[in-house]
Amino acid sequence: MAQAQGFILHRIGAAAAAFTNWIMARALSLIVTHGSLDVTMSNGRLLSFGDASGERVHVRFADLAAQWAFLIDADMRLGELYMDRRFLVEHGSLFDFLAMMLREAQNAKHPLIARLIDHARTWLRIFRHRNLPARSKANVAHHYDLDGRLYELFLDRDRQYSCAYFDSPDQSLDAAQRAKKRHLAAKLRLEPGKSVLDIGCGWGGLALHMARHVPRGHVLGITLSEEQHDYAQKRLAEHERMEADIRFALQDYRSLSGRFDRIVSVGMFEHVGLASYRAFFAHVRICWKMTALWFCTRSAALRHPGSPRLGSTDIYSPAATFPRCRRSFPKLKKPVFRLPISRSCACTMPGRWHIGESASWRAGKRLPHFTTNASAACGNSTLHAPKPHSATRIWWFFRSS
Repeated sequence: MAQAQGFILHRIGAAAAAFTNWIMARALSLIVTHGSLDVTMSNGRLLSFGDASGERVHVRFADLAAQWAFLIDADMRLGELYMDRRFLVEHGSLFDFLAMMLREAQNAKHPLIARLIDHARTWLRIFRHRNLPARSKANVAHHYDLDGRLYELFLDRDRQYSCAYFDSPDQSLDAAQRAKKRHLAAKLRLEPGKSVLDIGCGWGGLALHMARHVPRGHVLGITLSEEQHDYAQKRLAEHERMEADIRFALQDYRSLSGRFDRIVSVGMFEHVGLASYRAFFAHVRICWKMTALWFCTRSAALRHPGSPRLGSTDIYSPAATFPRCRRSFPKLKKPVFRLPISRSCACTMPGRWHIGESASWRAGKRLPHFTTNASAACGNSTLHAPKPHSATRIWWFFRSS
């Protein structure tokens, strides 16, 4: 009897694996048409995709449940599978696999059902990610209140987190971040005596830079991260005396008071959440002086509906969202403000809003920097993710994606 039950269970398992393999083969064959991708399934079967051009990438699923997790929700689950070693890169690197998938997904014609699911998930985020102040604080702590040594692995010396401005392909990350700060200061037309608000000031580098350009003025940088706030305060205490008054506050943008001549927000907008866009812009407008200039940059989604994000937004922060610019803002413009969309960094007077989508940011510039430092820290000189710690693996996945 026991032998018969074992035989039946074995046959059911084999049928389930065969069905999952068929689904996986069909899904990936629609996406990967160029390049060379080999996928070893949990039952040992090897599937190959692409036209065999370029460097070969070989990945492996450790169990059947991992395959289903990838098929059902690759956006969130792929990073977790990689962290738990249930998704393994056998040849090539994690970056090679993600680059291939995201590149091919942009070119593929995605099935109608995939596009419908993607649209539904986008709009459901409005209800799932209502960023009230307490939740915003928890989300920021989840991502930023970590050991500072982690950020030293992939940030520049000034700990600028996003939107580096590369004037040339061979420019270093430190130089690109300095260029960004100069670019922002020029766009904001900083002058002596002006007041400046930096929403989401991070570790304080941009606020300190702007303070040099507004002697006899005032700069306020706000953040919800206790680690960032403490670090910024320490930098301020150690910094050379400046003519401008500069202050860092552990504060939510919704509790701001006072008015400012210049307002800047770099890479913070994706933390606001779809449901809070209107509140964000309404509170910023309250803080305007009549002749204020305002500059906002954000990470924009440039993907087609239905194509995978492969974990990048969900790992970034529990409520992070990188919506496509033209989908998100037009519905807000009538009741709140006029909103012409610009694909270059810009700032204008109140009533003439431009959202910067700078194409000069190169995410890949951080990866070699992170790879070298993380490998040295973990005693691993290869391009593959370090082995000792699951937290390191998930950050490696995040930086690669």
